[in-house]
Amino acid sequence: MPQLFMFRQNGNTLAGSGGPNTGEQYPIENGKVEGNRLMFEITTGEWKFTYDLKATGEGMVKCA
Repeated sequence: MPQLFMFRQNGNTLAGSGGPNTGEQYPIENGKVEGNRLMFEITTGEWKFTYDLKATGEGMVKCA
């Protein structure tokens, strides 16, 4: 399922939102940046999703 993320970085802190489209976005929780990795959580109702993303160096990001 495609997802759309909008990130804001301040130092090692990651904020923003994510969801299936621009009309349905949920706030990023516990977001942090470590080198080429982004780690954060998003809660949607009863579901909590944990993300650990790593930049590949090709302009792409993959789940770690």
